[in-house]
Amino acid sequence: MLERFGMQDCELYKTPAAVHFKKDCLSARESLSEEDTQRYQSIIGSLMYAMIGKRPDIAFVLSELSKYVSKPGKNHVLLLKGF
Repeated sequence: MLERFGMQDCELYKTPAAVHFKKDCLSARESLSEEDTQRYQSIIGSLMYAMIGKRPDIAFVLSELSKYVSKPGKNHVLLLKGF
């Protein structure tokens, strides 16, 4: 999945929600292009599949980030990649 989304060199965290994840960071400030929005949606969908099968520990963060799949902002992508 990391290779599919070009994140094979991402930073690893020991906890499913990074310490910088805060609900007040979720308000959309900068909109994404249609292509980036579809990419965000694909990443969320892939992670939800992993969550159901093997990673229930990421459910909270995914539930918060999935609220914005119709109109994600740049900060949502940063949070998604950082958790």
